[in-house]
Amino acid sequence: MEEKTVNKSLCSRKGKYGEFTCGFCMTAKAIANGTQFIVDGRIMPKEEAIQYNLALCTQAVKKTEERTTVKEIRREGQRILKAGTNIRVQLKRKAGTHKSDGHIVECYEDNFVKIFVNDLNAFKVLPADEFIVGRRGITKAS
Repeated sequence: MEEKTVNKSLCSRKGKYGEFTCGFCMTAKAIANGTQFIVDGRIMPKEEAIQYNLALCTQAVKKTEERTTVKEIRREGQRILKAGTNIRVQLKRKAGTHKSDGHIVECYEDNFVKIFVNDLNAFKVLPADEFIVGRRGITKAS
């Protein structure tokens, strides 16, 4: 039963190189294949851990579907953020921490952006603040 829900998740999308899912679904697949999942110092049973991660996935999908996309976000004194713009982002949101390169996938009306982080090879939805710095050039979407 779990394997059918794990293989067909709500967040799966076709990409240039195959199907992509979120991190919660990837964790649920790993649990289905035998990985233990620990929350608050205790090992969760397999079925409970799979349902826990799939519930987090559906919450994340609902949040991103509710957002209205816009063409670009203009920030005073900084580069305009729009789909394809190369960026450098500090994921820990602290001055002096590691900066990762990536590009913007979508811009949302509430000043959030969906970015692809090259170091993590994953997508993140973050606020468009001083920790996201636009760089020269664009990355073409597939």
